[in-house]
Amino acid sequence: MKKSFKYFITCLLLICALMACTMSVSAAKKTKAAKKTVIDKSRLVDLKDPTNVHSTYFKATVKYDVKVKNITTKKYMTLKKGTQIITYLRKYSSPVKAVYKKNQKIEVSGKALRYTGYYYDSKVDYTREAKEKFINSRGYSSNTHYLIWVNHYTCKVNLFYGSKGNWKLRKTFPCVVGAYITPTPRGVYHVQTTTTNYSGSYGLRFTYSYRLMKGNWIHKRLGSPMSYPASHGCIRMNIPDLTYVYQHCGVGTTVLSH
Repeated sequence: MKKSFKYFITCLLLICALMACTMSVSAAKKTKAAKKTVIDKSRLVDLKDPTNVHSTYFKATVKYDVKVKNITTKKYMTLKKGTQIITYLRKYSSPVKAVYKKNQKIEVSGKALRYTGYYYDSKVDYTREAKEKFINSRGYSSNTHYLIWVNHYTCKVNLFYGSKGNWKLRKTFPCVVGAYITPTPRGVYHVQTTTTNYSGSYGLRFTYSYRLMKGNWIHKRLGSPMSYPASHGCIRMNIPDLTYVYQHCGVGTTVLSH
């Protein structure tokens, strides 16, 4: 009788332990899914609107409970510690605009955030009209008939043909941009030199530091996934796409890294 009772108690304890473990795993999955949903369902930009063209967004986690202003509802709310959001800029002291779940726009202190990486979306792209309006409205010029625009949000190389105020999109290629800890410099640059032997293929250098004795190149992909922030600062492309860019963009071609 005693043995049967001990056996019953042992089985009961095992069942309770298994149920607790299952519930814990299920709760963890739900929490992870909930946090992921905040980022996946936040559509930041209107891809048809040239005024909404943006470079890089940032993923951030709230370090402690913080009161924020909800720009969408014009009310104040509290974000709990651990909440994940997407910011338009990376600021460490002043307020920064961000996107919360269901596309709500908020303003939060940069002190309350821990930035964890880039937010990009290589599966989408701006429309041709939006790209051309964006480039032409900024008044960009080039010393050749071509202009290169590297967009970090969509991980795309956009190649334009024309002249100042009259640029027409010629081609769009997927690319690899700089990783979060080794970013590609942002700004307006020019192709400084070209080569047919950069790691056995073509290369176009668009930045160079005499102090550091190094620069950033547009060169072939080196095994990393395409359309992803993964390089040490250079722009990586598939060889056929790189060949096209090399054949059309000589020294002096403007390179917009944005």
